[in-house]
Amino acid sequence: MKIPRIHISFKPAHKKIAKIALLTIGAVFFIAICSFFIFRNSFLEFALKKIQSKLDRDYQTRFAVTSASMTGLTGIKLEGIIICPANADTLIRLDKVECSVRFWPLLQKDIQVDFLDMKGGFIQLSKTDSTNNFIRFIKSRNKNKEENQKETNLAESGYRMIKKVLSQVPDDVTIEQLSLRAVDREIKVNFTIQSLALKGNEFNGNFEINGDSLNQHWAASGTAFPDDMNGSISLYSTDTQKVILPYLRSKINLTTGFDSLKMVLKKVEFHHDQLMVEGIAAVTNFSIQHRRIAKNNVSVSQALADFKFTLGENFISIDSSSVIQLNKLIVHPYLRYENAPEKTYAISLNSEKIKANDFFASLPQGMFQSIQGLNASGELSYHLTAYLNDKDPWNNQFDSELRKYNFHILNYGDVNLAKLNTAFSYTPYEYGRPMRTFEVGPDNGNFTPLDQISPYLKNAVLCSEDPSFFYHRGFIMDAIRQSIATNYVAKKFKRGASTISMQLVKNIFLTRDKVLSRKFEEVLITWLIENNHITAKERMFEVYLNIIEWGPNVYGIGEAARFYFDKHPSQLTLQESIYLSSIIPRPKTFRSFFGPDGNLRPWLKSTYRFISGRMVMRQWALPEDTIGLVPNVQLKGPAKNFIIVTDTIPADTNTILPPPDFFDEQD
Repeated sequence: MKIPRIHISFKPAHKKIAKIALLTIGAVFFIAICSFFIFRNSFLEFALKKIQSKLDRDYQTRFAVTSASMTGLTGIKLEGIIICPANADTLIRLDKVECSVRFWPLLQKDIQVDFLDMKGGFIQLSKTDSTNNFIRFIKSRNKNKEENQKETNLAESGYRMIKKVLSQVPDDVTIEQLSLRAVDREIKVNFTIQSLALKGNEFNGNFEINGDSLNQHWAASGTAFPDDMNGSISLYSTDTQKVILPYLRSKINLTTGFDSLKMVLKKVEFHHDQLMVEGIAAVTNFSIQHRRIAKNNVSVSQALADFKFTLGENFISIDSSSVIQLNKLIVHPYLRYENAPEKTYAISLNSEKIKANDFFASLPQGMFQSIQGLNASGELSYHLTAYLNDKDPWNNQFDSELRKYNFHILNYGDVNLAKLNTAFSYTPYEYGRPMRTFEVGPDNGNFTPLDQISPYLKNAVLCSEDPSFFYHRGFIMDAIRQSIATNYVAKKFKRGASTISMQLVKNIFLTRDKVLSRKFEEVLITWLIENNHITAKERMFEVYLNIIEWGPNVYGIGEAARFYFDKHPSQLTLQESIYLSSIIPRPKTFRSFFGPDGNLRPWLKSTYRFISGRMVMRQWALPEDTIGLVPNVQLKGPAKNFIIVTDTIPADTNTILPPPDFFDEQD
């Protein structure tokens, strides 16, 4: 079958109509452009008045411009811009701003800046006891967020925001002498952009920073590819000193800085309702100093993070393909936080195998002073897994392990970890002050060998402090999990998980300063001693009982037995042993254990029942020994002089309770 051909042709009349239509549209467009060009300053004035009206109505803020004009078709020139909230310090003052916008996006109501030139002025965030010049803008923004929160996908809105911000980056930027100020009561920081230039895809900047009694000069350089959503920036100091972050020292007494910082944004994409960001951050000679972190400055020579960050509708995570490198130590992290349907926290850290000496050398300097100079052979790797559900914190997971491979200590370095094996001098400290020094060994008349201490006392201390001491390797994971749950529920530190091994390390090798570094150091030294069998368990327990504090300036079980009962430690009874074990967490408050009649308070019944029950369960005491066991000891040593006995005994003695956290293990 032959298909007929179809011929389409325009009649002369149709051609004429189309031509007229095109000419008409072109003429209208031309007239519109000409009209806009002729009346562009009036349009600009109208737009500025609209902004002025909105700021005054919605934010009670004055907006003024000394001079405003348009240059060319899309260029704007403004001078003397002021934005000042009512009854507050000026928020923005700009001396001169020139910019131009892209024409075609403008026709679609999408303002994209093509060129920006700013000279002089400041942007200021000011907060005093009575005024705040920016809070009204934040409150209004938060109110709008709350209204739309249920309908907003956090990942999607985040992607849109990033995309919008990057699309606003002009191709040509010049900024000179623009100050960014922060005033927080008595704290003042001034960040001045002396010069910042973005030409094409490269930028360079020079900055002056005044704050925290420091005057610094920084320089930055990098690249920007807004359309591809990637770029890089390098920041360093042009002075002899490193980059010191201002404000923090005055605000929270924290000093931190670095020699150089480089950040690379590799990829940003939105896929399957998830925002994924990949990048690299590297810093050299990073340092931080704060009294809660360490007594000394803490530093890391080289640190790098190659990260993959994901933001979902109800979660934030760092992918396990990410890499964190501290000097030569390489760690693969995984972190995830979910806020719905329940709050959950998950952490996983797995380090690669590394030579033992490189492992120790890669740790932050200033946090592990006791292992300086330690020399070892073999390899190490670290592994941590933790999980917590807000609805069931008691069923949390926590496993931490430092694995060794043919590991052997060749030299202890600055601190002799084997000194526990021989007699040594010991000086206890209180609030940073030395109390007195005594010998831990036969030359001290109060030193009591383990086999000369009452089994009741040894077992009571084990039951109250660390029942599995002779079986664990320095740490009890179940105790740590319970500590995590207790502290999470209380929203503060209420319970520790220290073993006798950790307490011994803290007393012998470390200061009593309550800083983060001391805890890390305590854990590492405990691992070294316990997992390398540097000291026998029996010797560790013997030293522990002979150095811990049992009362005001009373150290060791030899002194304690005489101070309270005028006895040798071998003569202590079950009653006396349970009492002594119960005061270990707070030895200076032993007087609070006694009532006005000179006898132990009734609330100690639960303590006696708890400890004696554990002793029977572990077959460290006979059941018949605990029948009718009640708190009842007679002080015969000097301790009785510390107890105030009154003739009048309150009728409600039984209502006197122990401190709320009496049974919590203390650090």
